[in-house]
Amino acid sequence: MADEEELKPQAENALNRIDEVLVRTSPQLFQDIPKAKRQEMVKAVVSITKIHSGPLPPVELIRGYEEIYPGSAKLIFDVFEKQANHRIKMEDTVITSSQRQSGRGQILAFIIAILFLGCYMGNLGWPRCCRRYTWGC
Repeated sequence: MADEEELKPQAENALNRIDEVLVRTSPQLFQDIPKAKRQEMVKAVVSITKIHSGPLPPVELIRGYEEIYPGSAKLIFDVFEKQANHRIKMEDTVITSSQRQSGRGQILAFIIAILFLGCYMGNLGWPRCCRRYTWGC
């Protein structure tokens, strides 16, 4: 409620500026309409939009939930904490899995390289040595 009281002067100032722009833009259209009526028309058309970005709802909304259902703020924070812990655990799992996969790939690439090197050396004239380690390529 205190936020609404703080916003009233700003809203009145904005209404006055919009009224001035309307009269300046189309004086013949708005000159016969009283200022109070013009401001009522502007209020009917203009809406104030609040945008919030973040993982938790805005404080006003949490207060509203708490007024309606006592203890709901704690539930919201508990769910947020569980979700954050789950996300951290999943990120750790993905990173660990990626590291293991990378390590396995390097080991398999080394084994394949040794096998091909053995086959190549076997074809160059080192048959006894190479056939023993490369299964007779």
